[in-house]
Amino acid sequence: MLRLLLDTSTWLDLAKRRDGQRWIVALRVYWYQKKLDLLVPAVVIDEFERNRPRIEASMTASVSERFRLIKRDLDEYGGEDQQHALEVLDGLAYQVPLIGAMTTRNFDEIMDLLRKGQILEPTDQDRSRVVQRGLDKQAPFHRSRNSVADALMLELYA
Repeated sequence: MLRLLLDTSTWLDLAKRRDGQRWIVALRVYWYQKKLDLLVPAVVIDEFERNRPRIEASMTASVSERFRLIKRDLDEYGGEDQQHALEVLDGLAYQVPLIGAMTTRNFDEIMDLLRKGQILEPTDQDRSRVVQRGLDKQAPFHRSRNSVADALMLELYA
């Protein structure tokens, strides 16, 4: 059996991917076939839920910004088919909510996978080893950015 533990940023990156369903479905199939054991530190679920609204909003803004830039380029450099291209873009703009729905689907399905995984709760011993890791300046507790959560994940996996 494959045992998989992923950091929150990896799950968020997967949720953002246009081809995310390909990976999510594969993970789900392996989980249902009992070929995959998802190890999920509780902190991953907390971070995923906390970051979800920000990521979804940025994705919608990113798509809207792309449409705006394409329209601007067509205005500046469009040739004889400029009007037709603008009409096609306007038609595509109506599909932006569908893109948002796909994003929501990815997030929902990942959250479902995380909740079905083996939830890992840190013990006092795990926390003590994290503190010792910090005192010893051992990776991943050798830098300031998110080191405590990363070190705790490492201890939980061990």
